[in-house]
Amino acid sequence: MKKRIGLIGCGNLGYPLAYYIERLGFDELYVHDLDPEKAAGLKQKMEETCPLLQVKDHLDVDGLDVIVLSLSGPQTTAFVTDPRNHGLFRGRPVFVSLGRPNYDDPAAHEVLDHYLVENGVSLLFGFGLEPGLVEVLMHDLASTHQGEVVKLSAVCGGVPLRPNPPLNYDLLFGEHLPSLNRSALFKMDDRLGSCKRFDMKEAAFVEGVGALEVYHDGLSPYLLSTPCVQQIPGVKQQTARWPGFFDCMRVLLSLGLLDEQARLDGGSTASAQTHAILRQNGKLARNRPDISFVEVCAQLESGKQEKVSIVSTFDERTQLTGMAQLTSFMAAWAARRVMDRPQSCRPGLILGHEFFDKSETGALLDAFRVHVNCTVRISP
Repeated sequence: MKKRIGLIGCGNLGYPLAYYIERLGFDELYVHDLDPEKAAGLKQKMEETCPLLQVKDHLDVDGLDVIVLSLSGPQTTAFVTDPRNHGLFRGRPVFVSLGRPNYDDPAAHEVLDHYLVENGVSLLFGFGLEPGLVEVLMHDLASTHQGEVVKLSAVCGGVPLRPNPPLNYDLLFGEHLPSLNRSALFKMDDRLGSCKRFDMKEAAFVEGVGALEVYHDGLSPYLLSTPCVQQIPGVKQQTARWPGFFDCMRVLLSLGLLDEQARLDGGSTASAQTHAILRQNGKLARNRPDISFVEVCAQLESGKQEKVSIVSTFDERTQLTGMAQLTSFMAAWAARRVMDRPQSCRPGLILGHEFFDKSETGALLDAFRVHVNCTVRISP
């Protein structure tokens, strides 16, 4: 029987996702976007680069095995709770989403899970780089060394191979700087704490990348509540950038230059004007060659350190950024594993660290080595 997959959202990650979907052995791909031109453009590009994959720019009722959602968290929730979309599958509905689960409202998270269970729908939620791969690797180290870990930390990010001062940053997703100064969790001395995203920075060194600045960002409360992580006194997850980016963001934010609400003369926002100027003067480019990475470290009571990292660089052959490779392969691989192991996909909301056990994480790392332009390091 042919393996048939749907892809909802054909923006920046449309082609990388479709590329890995073909590499992983799917036979038919059905693409859809609110902008029909994006879906048609992706169909044409795939027909040119991957002629063996049958691509259709529409969705067939009762035809799909799994659907990948290249959507935000709120968009994902809206899509999977619309009963009309459940009829797209020839079996039980299974969605794999890149979107961020709701970290700020656990009650809404539980309501979504209850709805999915009641309606026999599976949602693999947060299956990109962060959230996704980061939490999988953190949980794997914590469970492997359960009871021995005193500090668990992760850094991830994407930086330009040729940084351009003063931002030293390129756009890899979307059209805007990641300026939302949201609250970020961390755990120190066995106590939970939080800070704003751009409150504090630290220095870090990532092997294969270099000296970086890191700041708290995106630690999952659901990962923190798992037994093997809950007992660890210190846990943090941080985003990494080239030095200079953090201070620039603090200045732009403090001056109100990234305000998305206040309207200026002519109707545009301060943020829109700032981004237009940065693009016009060449200080903010997009999709240039990058180096993207995740590094997770577990400090043990014995003093030993266990570490795993994946570093991916811009692929000249496919023209895929390292960030696109790391993010899209995670979702495509999960979709393929759903096909191979349908019993692993219960109805309800499934996070990355819940889907990948020890053996599955090992298979995931092996798959990265085979299919992605990256280096996987495991120490000691």
